[in-house]
Amino acid sequence: MAEKEFITWKEKWKTGIKKIDEQHNHFVEIINKTAELIRKKQDGPRLSAILVDLTEFARVHFSTEEKYFDETNYPETEEHKKKHSELLEKVLLFDKQFEKRKEDFKFMKEFLDFLKFWLEDHLVQVDHRYVKWLTEHGIK
Repeated sequence: MAEKEFITWKEKWKTGIKKIDEQHNHFVEIINKTAELIRKKQDGPRLSAILVDLTEFARVHFSTEEKYFDETNYPETEEHKKKHSELLEKVLLFDKQFEKRKEDFKFMKEFLDFLKFWLEDHLVQVDHRYVKWLTEHGIK
């Protein structure tokens, strides 16, 4: 019997903007892969590689959104960019602590819970604020 996913994609997260929805879905996949490795108590290179993937993909995704903001003069750009920076800081801090605490699965679970909360909160509360603006300005 397959394990339940840590995060299940929800239709309410869809923005209707193809590239952003694909990237959000990829975030869910990365977090689920991380959760699976932690659940199996696998550390080391595989988990470390996924954390690098998560950090790099966050940068790619945030730059995609920010490019759209700049192209359309989105009025809440600075506030949104600040939220992106805050997440990257937390992920980088976790990454620094990871080497010392990779055997601490409680610490890892707390990080996953943070990512899950952030993803759900950010997608619903923050990202959906720009959808109407971007779509009205030709971003689909």
